[in-house]
Formats: sequence, C-alpha cells, structure tokens
Amino acid sequence: FPVPEQTTGGRPMAVRPQSSDPAFGEFVENVTWEKGGVVFSTLHLIGIARAPTDPTVAERRMDAAIAWTRATFARAHELESPGVLLATQVDPWRISGLPVLLRAMCPRCTEPSGGMDRLYPVLVEESLGFDGPVVLAVGDTHIFRVDKPLYDPATGRLVDNFTRVETFGNPLVHWVRVVVDPDTPSVFSFHQQMVAANVNQP
Repeated sequence: FPVPEQTTGGRPMAVRPQSSDPAFGEFVENVTWEKGGVVFSTLHLIGIARAPTDPTVAERRMDAAIAWTRATFARAHELESPGVLLATQVDPWRISGLPVLLRAMCPRCTEPSGGMDRLYPVLVEESLGFDGPVVLAVGDTHIFRVDKPLYDPATGRLVDNFTRVETFGNPLVHWVRVVVDPDTPSVFSFHQQMVAANVNQP
C-alpha cells in the first residue's frame, strides 16, 4: 500500500482507506469507493480454519471490520445508494442451507464460523436497515456459489436483500465476473468465467 488513497495495478483509482481515521490508523487494507452510486468496501478478515496467533490482534481486526461495515452503510444511506458490496477473504458460513434442516442434521451448523460471531448481527442489522441489495463477496472455502445464508436470529427469517457470492479457488482456479447495473432492481449479477486451461484438471 505505497499510497493508501489509491489502488495499485494498471488502472489506479482513488479510494478512502480506513487508516484515514486515527482510531484505525493501521488498517490501510480496508478501503471504500463509489461507482454509479453503489458503495464498495473491503474488509480484512481471514482464515476460518486458522486460530489467531494473537487473539488481541484478531479482536482488533474485527473491531475495525465492524466499524468499517457500519461506515459503509452510513455512506450508502447518505448517498441513497442503490446497492452495497462488501468484499473479504473469510466466509462466515462453512455450511449453509435451510436452517430447520441444518439444525436437524447438525445443531451448530447454522452458527457463524469461528471468530465471525460478532460480525453476523452487524450484517443482519445493517442489511435489514438498507433498502437495496447487499452483497458479501468471499473466498476462503473455494466453492463457487451465489446464495442467501443470512437469517435474522430474532425472527428466524431470511434477510432477503443479502446475497453471498463466493469465488473459485485452488484447486478449481476460475473466476467470477460481477456486473453492477444501478438501473436494475437487483443491481448485481454474477457470472462464472471458466478458464479453459484449468477445466478437467485434478
């Protein structure tokens, strides 16, 4: 992050890093930007299967992610944004499905994965309070899927405007194209992009 206010790569663009807030000055990797009125943010959250070497660091990282999530939605409300997209590495749900069936087979499988329990209610609250679609883009478990795993614990009801999209990953290395059209009701659409050289690989 040589210039925290700008992305790297072939076509740099301006972003606002969380490090511009003195309370979270070390988090240059959490950034936000807007395009077409849609608000995008990255959240530095990692490793569902890896215990943190320093729990204090993990808690601090989660504090920053929660604050940044709330700031993202506050900005979306301010702009009357048609949609919000959050991107992070960690997948809060190792297993997802109809809660009543999951609980019958595995009572704890509907709970957020380790370390994500503090983020879950924030996603519920902010999504329910937002009129447009909300997307959480994740990696981690490397299974391509587009689904709706977020339920309101208070009512048991699905949070309808929230969608998870998970991209491919090793050993199935392809990619997902996200099309953002603020003039459509869904705003976001998702398309699997298969890399020919990686098809049918072991």
